[in-house]
Order: sequence, then C-alpha cells, then structure tokens
Amino acid sequence: AMDPQQRILLELSQELLDTSGYTTEEFRGTDTGVFIGGHESNYGRNIRGRPKYAGRNGITNVIGNMMVGRVMHFLDLQGPGETVYTACSSSLVALHKACRSLAQGECTMAIAGGIELLLDEEWFLGFSAAKVLSREGKCKVFDRNADGFVLGEGAGLFLLKQLDRALNDGDQIIGVIRSSAVNNDGHTMGLTTPSLPAQRKVISSALSRARLDPGEITLYEAHGTG
Repeated sequence: AMDPQQRILLELSQELLDTSGYTTEEFRGTDTGVFIGGHESNYGRNIRGRPKYAGRNGITNVIGNMMVGRVMHFLDLQGPGETVYTACSSSLVALHKACRSLAQGECTMAIAGGIELLLDEEWFLGFSAAKVLSREGKCKVFDRNADGFVLGEGAGLFLLKQLDRALNDGDQIIGVIRSSAVNNDGHTMGLTTPSLPAQRKVISSALSRARLDPGEITLYEAHGTG
C-alpha cells in the first residue's frame, strides 16, 4: 500500500532516464543527488486501521521523506537527497537546492522536481474555511475579479548537470539555468501576506547572479494565487 506519490515518482524517474538517453545501470552507485518538492499526503491516514496495510513497511510506504529515499533506493543513487516543502514554491526551491549542490561539487548530476496529489478532502476543507478558494472554481490571476485560487495536482522531474559536463557528454540540453535565488517575506501584516520589498529583492538577486538586465527577458512565468 505505497503512497501514490512514491509510485508516480518511481515511474517518472525511470521515464526521465529513458528520455535523457541513460540506462539505470549507468546511474547505479553514482553521486547523483535527488531533490523533490512535496509533502506527505493523506494517503497514510486513509488506510490507517486496515490490518492488511499494517506491517514492517507501513510507515516507509507513506512518510513524506521517503519520496526521495524511494527514488534513490530504486536507482542506487549515493549523492545528497532532500525532500523540500515550502508550500507553493516547493518544486522551485528543490531546483534551487539541486543547482547549489551541483555548484558546490556535492554531486555531478541531480534529479529535481516536485509532486502534489490531493487524496482526500482535508486540503479543500481547510482552504475553504480560510476563504481562499475561488467560488467560481477559476483562478483569475492578476485579474480585478479574482476571488481565490483553485487546487490542482501534478508532478515533474528534471535531470541537471553542470553545462560544461552536459556539453562534453553530448546530452540533449533543453535549457540552461543561469541563476536562482531564494528568500522569505519575513514579518508582514499577516503570516501569508507577501512582501513587495522581499520579492523585489529576490528577483534582483537572481538577475544579478545571472548578469541579466530585466529588459533582456522575453518571457515571464509568474506565481499568482488569485
């Protein structure tokens, strides 16, 4: 009775290697790191109390930090591994940590990404009580008529390398990460209230590290909860 998040990540990790042109044997025993954005789902609570699901593997099948452990065990990866949960930014922070680990020489390759599954009603009830869900069921980002956000599910993984190594290995490169930056809003009017100065600071930091001018950017992908 494995948490579906663990099962999906196993499938995605194998698919990632296949599409990248690698075999599992080429990865076994390497210092490849794994950084996954996500959190423990409610699957464990849903099956709790059912005798056939109780046993020596019961806890490892559902605990959140095993999402990374499961992938590393399956592929026999011996680099750093970390489950990251920073709410909406979890996957991007996991990607940031993977880039930092590569830059510091902790690993020569890294698998990074995230997953989110909604397996029971708890999140819907909680966010509904907080009055942050859209009554229309539509996330109207940056619209004056926005009335909340909509919960969703998804999963994805990337294989990362230092650029010179990827070029030398003849990898198919789909993108280059010039830089990344992370910070926090700190003290604001409310626990979940964003800070414009903090957001400006983290964007400026990323641009500075990438040696880019804002005018050079042709596409923005923004986070807007509506």
